[in-house]
Amino acid sequence: MNIQQHRPITLASSSPRRKSFLKNFGLQFTSFPPDIKEVRKSGENPIEYVRRMAMEKAEVTQGNFPESLILSGDTDVVLDGVVLGKPNDPEDALFLLEQLSGRDHLVHSGFCLMDSKNNWTYIGDVTTRVWMRSLPKKWLEWYVSTGEPLDKAGAYSIQGMGTLLVERIEGSHNNVVGYPIEIIIDVLVREGFLSLSNN
Repeated sequence: MNIQQHRPITLASSSPRRKSFLKNFGLQFTSFPPDIKEVRKSGENPIEYVRRMAMEKAEVTQGNFPESLILSGDTDVVLDGVVLGKPNDPEDALFLLEQLSGRDHLVHSGFCLMDSKNNWTYIGDVTTRVWMRSLPKKWLEWYVSTGEPLDKAGAYSIQGMGTLLVERIEGSHNNVVGYPIEIIIDVLVREGFLSLSNN
């Protein structure tokens, strides 16, 4: 059984992880990283923020690809209500990992599917709780030395060597990797953008 694609798709991202999700399902797509200011509004909670960012990325991308179905998203790592962004340098990465060590945190993702041709937009969000192992500083220093944490929100990659840091999760594993792809595919099939075929 194959997945049939009925509309061109533009991924509003250059993320290798998000690209790989679409490739794994055999989908054809264009990648376009939208240039927007990612600044939280006063009083805006983390879920509201990722939903708004996903929407704004989709809107900017749609202007360049009016015939495409746009898929966009944004992710936050939140510890005690504080959003942990990407580390500025190795020292910052170590600081973030020391904060996360032995504790649980939340990964919020907002995603947007936009089809301006049919005046249709879907915005969703998913939250996953992640428990980190309590690790000695030497482990964390080793992990930082690999370079893997430096471009990751929260300074770790659950699908890479960072899996050694994670004790367990509650919710969508794919969400922590980069996209709750299982939910996105479900919406695309339900709305008729994709279908399952024996051909």
